Amino acid sequence: MSLTPTNHRLGVQVFLDDRDFTSNLGDSAPDPRSDYGLLGPALAEAALEIVDHTADLDYRGILVYVAGRNGADSERINHIGKQAGAFVTADRRSGPRRSALPRSETDRGALPDLDAGAERLADESRQVQLAVDLMRFASFDNRGIGVLASSNLALIPAVEALKSAGFKVVHAAFPPRATDLSRKCWGSIPIPPVLRSLRRADGERAT
Repeated sequence: MSLTPTNHRLGVQVFLDDRDFTSNLGDSAPDPRSDYGLLGPALAEAALEIVDHTADLDYRGILVYVAGRNGADSERINHIGKQAGAFVTADRRSGPRRSALPRSETDRGALPDLDAGAERLADESRQVQLAVDLMRFASFDNRGIGVLASSNLALIPAVEALKSAGFKVVHAAFPPRATDLSRKCWGSIPIPPVLRSLRRADGERAT
């Protein structure tokens, strides 16, 4: 008696930097009503297709990294938190503030912009947390797939370490941005076609 093999399942989790993602949208910007609850599964399916199209998708959700430093970020966090399958990670630290001490005319051009420094720290904090979570997922499920939606090249060392350990990271990218990061990943998928597909599906549902 021959046994018919059954498809295996692969866990896929998406890791997305919200600020990086929205800054890269440009002409590919989706309808503002669209959400990560739809984008996450679409990216997971696209990643599974290039890694192992014979496997069944075990979607683990999308982790969204938000700065969380001001009121607009708080509204964004609340909005994302209501979306199905989306989990928000926010750095709510306020970061350095401008000094209340008066500056001389000569100092004003020489002193660093502390607000810009705070933005850099917040960005670095998000990338570190994203890398830690990606590695944690890999240690939990080494056969799974991590979908990385960020163009920050500072993530390359983490990706290289995971790749050497046999874990597959697929880069969800906005070509030609961050091609060096894409090359270091197991594979890559372009985000704009995924967004266009979601828009078409949304239009078909509306008719």
